[in-house]
Amino acid sequence: MDSQPPAPPPPVAPRPTNGMAIASLVCGILGFMLCLPSIGAVVCGHIARVQIRKDPAQGGEGMALAGLITGYIVLAGSLIYILVVVLAIGTFAAVPTINTGP
Repeated sequence: MDSQPPAPPPPVAPRPTNGMAIASLVCGILGFMLCLPSIGAVVCGHIARVQIRKDPAQGGEGMALAGLITGYIVLAGSLIYILVVVLAIGTFAAVPTINTGP
């Protein structure tokens, strides 16, 4: 009798990553520099998560979630920045000027 151990099982093929999840993550990272791609990160992230839930053979749930998070952070930061600028302009525009001339 042979006393050799049984052969190891064949390696499992990795799941393909969803393309929208990759796009979401890339747009989320670019959003930190350019702001506008963060909208694409949010849209692509939601689409990717729906596609991954429908087809469990696809991977990339973490990438889609990371793209969503970075996209929402940049959008919230942009909105806060715009609000502060508008309030500052409104405040300084309402300040009366001192007339020192005759």
